[in-house]
Amino acid sequence: MIAEKAPYIQSAYDQLQIISQHKHKRMEYEARQKAILDHNQSILEAEQRGREEGIKEGIQEGRELEAVSIALRLIALGMDDATIIGATSLSTEKVKSLRKKP
Repeated sequence: MIAEKAPYIQSAYDQLQIISQHKHKRMEYEARQKAILDHNQSILEAEQRGREEGIKEGIQEGRELEAVSIALRLIALGMDDATIIGATSLSTEKVKSLRKKP
């Protein structure tokens, strides 16, 4: 009934009738459908992995920015490098480079 009202549904129905009559064509159709589903699933999983990695990187960058901010405040208070390194876990080189900033 529905197929009679919409031409594109009728066309799809006709194609399905042809495919279902030929075993080889049906197998090709099913293999193609499986390939499409597998491809879509792999894209979805890749997007999810990318999102998770992006979140982890963002968190790490946020922590580094916070450590740099704390280090700059400690430098302004006159703290020594060892104390700043202990408080922020920044490298010695990073603390020294922050001291050189105007």
